[in-house]
Amino acid sequence: MYMYLLIAQMAEGGGQRMVRARFNFQRTNEDELSFTKGDIITVLRAEEGGWWEGTLNGRTGWFPYNYVKEIKQSDKPTSPKGTTARAGQRASDAPSNKGYYGEVVQNIVETERTFLRSLQASLCTHLRPLQATDKIPPTDLSHLLSNLEEILVFQQNLVTALEDVSKLPDAQQRVGGCYLGMLPHMRNLWGGG
Repeated sequence: MYMYLLIAQMAEGGGQRMVRARFNFQRTNEDELSFTKGDIITVLRAEEGGWWEGTLNGRTGWFPYNYVKEIKQSDKPTSPKGTTARAGQRASDAPSNKGYYGEVVQNIVETERTFLRSLQASLCTHLRPLQATDKIPPTDLSHLLSNLEEILVFQQNLVTALEDVSKLPDAQQRVGGCYLGMLPHMRNLWGGG
């Protein structure tokens, strides 16, 4: 569910911020991103202080922002895979996003798993023990736990569906279909039209 909300926000925000490398950069730490002049990097986080986080060819890391130049909307790649050929390189030789797609799917699955674990921990550690106390009226507690138990079951089903889809070949993975298939349940649990 978390990734569903994140993707919706990104779609409303107009997409991704892209930059083009002005110089070569070779990482010196594990969390840094190496690139060569002309590479197109997707910016994930633009922090103050000189370092940004970005993704290139399935790898994510930090890089100095003054090594890149922002790509204007009119300059962005129009290829369906989001890549362009560098000077002297045929378009058919441009890097593939196949590995990146798999990484994105795994990231979605892991994010939903993390949300599931957090929900389970909250229920087990905080809310269920409240049943033994009288700090919250029983009717309020029952209503609260009832909805959260339903959300927990929903989240378990979503994670299972996403895990099943992630095991399929890339061309057959329909991650969005998992969310669309569960949309009626989402509306029942969280409201909405």
